[in-house]
Amino acid sequence: MRLSVQIYKGEKYYIARVPELNVTTQGKTREEAKKNLKEAAKLHLETVIDYMIKRGNIKIEDNKISVVTVKDKKEKSKILTAQK
Repeated sequence: MRLSVQIYKGEKYYIARVPELNVTTQGKTREEAKKNLKEAAKLHLETVIDYMIKRGNIKIEDNKISVVTVKDKKEKSKILTAQK
């Protein structure tokens, strides 16, 4: 998955965004804004994954992630190798 990063100077701070995730943060310097954005994006993705696991949309077994989708009232699974 490729995500775009936008960093620009606001009135007082640098603003950093990942539009595809709807994640935005800021920092006093460009480097601080970038660091804050990495942390914010990571926390956002961890939250989404935790939510999907709790709902049963993702199952993790034997270092593999199973993404469960429902189509025509039948469950199908797509197996992806978990990345560490």
